[in-house]
Amino acid sequence: MNYLSALLFIFIVFLSSYSMALPSINGTTGLITMPTADILKYREYNVAIDYNLNLDTRNPSEYYYKINVGALENTEVGFVGGSNPSEGVFINFKWHLSSNTGRFPLLMAIGFENLTSTHNSDFYIVSSKKIRSDLGLHGGFKALFKEKVVPGFMAGIDYAYNESLLIFGDLTNTGDNYYTVNVSTLYKLSMGESTDDLYLRASIQNLFGSGNDDTYFNLGICYFNIL
Repeated sequence: MNYLSALLFIFIVFLSSYSMALPSINGTTGLITMPTADILKYREYNVAIDYNLNLDTRNPSEYYYKINVGALENTEVGFVGGSNPSEGVFINFKWHLSSNTGRFPLLMAIGFENLTSTHNSDFYIVSSKKIRSDLGLHGGFKALFKEKVVPGFMAGIDYAYNESLLIFGDLTNTGDNYYTVNVSTLYKLSMGESTDDLYLRASIQNLFGSGNDDTYFNLGICYFNIL
């Protein structure tokens, strides 16, 4: 499709990435749709607002707002709301399980997304590993709580071109016979030695239009700081 070719060109122009504890579109600190084992440290927080433009015609476009806080040591608490989940505002929790403090440690975390939601709650376990300072790999499993528990697999990558320009990619499966591929680019708007960071995000969800899911083009703003 022509619009996908144009959007892909934008991502090629802006290839990059820098691993930071920024929120995913779903709210939890992560990549595009998958959480990672990266976690906000105590008193760190991030805030984001996203608009998802539906490139198909089956469902309307969506908007999200979310905030995450390093509330306790090794514990991240967040809230997510907007047009989806449509039931209201929900809580996200993430617990850091790793004690390895080496240069490139293997990180592990478990968490819940959209607690109390009737159709969108899930539990996940995820691992993250830096291969080098500018390249990280992520993988994990998720259990979706719907009419029955639906298992799913997720994997992702981040690559750091420089500290101003970022790119993420992830692949998710929710127990169906297809995977959705998602890509995202972030550009750091704030510079200098300040602790606050402001990012502009552009993403494509379900890049290849897999299954019955729509394809979305996402634009968002992410803000990170320390209380």
